[in-house]
Amino acid sequence: MGWLAISGALCALAFAPLNWWWWMLLFAPALGLHRLYGAGIAQAAWGAFWWGGGYWVALSVSALPVFQQGDSEWAGGVAWTLALLWMLGWWTAFGALLGWLRLQGWQWVVGAACLWTLMSWARALGALGFPWGMFALGLGQTPFLLLPASLGGVWLVEWLIIAWNGALVLAWRGQGRTASVLGGLLALFWLGYGAGYRLWMPPPTGTLRVGVVYLMPSSVYAPQIQRERYESLIRTAVQQGAQWVAFPEATETCADPADPNARRWQRWSAQYGTCLLVGASITHATSRKNCNSALAFAPDLPPARYDKVKLMAFTEWLPPAPFNSLLRPLGIHGEGLLAGERIEPLRIGGQPPVGTLICVESLFGWTARQQVRQGAQWLCLLTAESSLKNATVCQQYTDFTVLRAIETGRWVARSAFDGYEIGFYGPLGERIVQHPQKTVVAVGTIGLHAHQTPYVRLGDWWAYLCVVAVGVLGWRARTQGVSD
Repeated sequence: MGWLAISGALCALAFAPLNWWWWMLLFAPALGLHRLYGAGIAQAAWGAFWWGGGYWVALSVSALPVFQQGDSEWAGGVAWTLALLWMLGWWTAFGALLGWLRLQGWQWVVGAACLWTLMSWARALGALGFPWGMFALGLGQTPFLLLPASLGGVWLVEWLIIAWNGALVLAWRGQGRTASVLGGLLALFWLGYGAGYRLWMPPPTGTLRVGVVYLMPSSVYAPQIQRERYESLIRTAVQQGAQWVAFPEATETCADPADPNARRWQRWSAQYGTCLLVGASITHATSRKNCNSALAFAPDLPPARYDKVKLMAFTEWLPPAPFNSLLRPLGIHGEGLLAGERIEPLRIGGQPPVGTLICVESLFGWTARQQVRQGAQWLCLLTAESSLKNATVCQQYTDFTVLRAIETGRWVARSAFDGYEIGFYGPLGERIVQHPQKTVVAVGTIGLHAHQTPYVRLGDWWAYLCVVAVGVLGWRARTQGVSD
């Protein structure tokens, strides 16, 4: 079992702060998968538990401060333990089902990769969905290997990583010929698709100058001084040719898009002749609950509004009674936020439609995909990261932005409050970023695109295909005995 835990820990080295060890993912998972090959249900489940334990402890132990939301120090440890057990549950289920399939040879490789992808996809669903720690994120600093995400989303990259390591397992077990053929086909597709996609990528239909704002906490400033800082940032961006200026999540507080705070942004938009995208907390008129929103302003036009649809579990979305009261000692309290009802790009005047992602929405491919499918020509992420408190967590968070850009074939502009990184992320994995230590605005030129990648058109088709493949392989194995 110690070997399995070591394999998991080696996989974690692909992530920050040692994310230059991305190549670990090309062999370290095979060390764990090797112990699961041919194992029965109980043995494979227990082995996957230890494998996942090594991975998740190594990956998350440095992120313990993120879990410290309660008043007591022990509360952070309890929250971390519960999150760890939740993730280990998925790995244990993977091992148990892999043992139940009773596959051998190349069918075991395909079955393991499909089952792994199915589990990764399933744990991203629903209100508690959280796709953190997927192996594909470890390739964030090597975006060429992420390019198949434009075809099948992050799920295809997950599948390729496990299938490649499964081929190594076959080689380890003396099935060299099968391993060579399978590994060669995988490498040919993985590298060939990336090279072909770089050549096929349509050129932009136009360009846009965008300013992204980084805000530091400023509770010491009076409201008037804060407003002057905002206006100064807009002025600076416009002097550098910005046609849009994006302010991060929860920059402003409004009763509604027509209240004095919103009108001030409208006035600045007209005064400086630029469009503004502003993260805002807006009180819903009927329920009196807050929405985490974005407002787009253009000169002489009414603002456009987007309300965050995918809420963060246990901070913005809270479980119903009596479960919410049980979580209060862990610092989880309040009423939560009101989720938006529609996910669609913001259209204002004759400007290129922009798809807006607010904070945790960038972790889920469907939020960006649906907006691009409806016409978004670029994406903008508005986030606040003061609660993350850890470089390991922040780095993986920004790597999700790279994934969204590749999946959708769109440039993503990123604005942050007390965060790790701001900048621009291209559809081929380009990064033009800054790591500021003070309030600043960065201006860059991004491309506008109108094409749709296969992932945008077809959605999570690769995950659905994995569901079918697992079912077919399981049926064959259970009705015809162990495959050769």
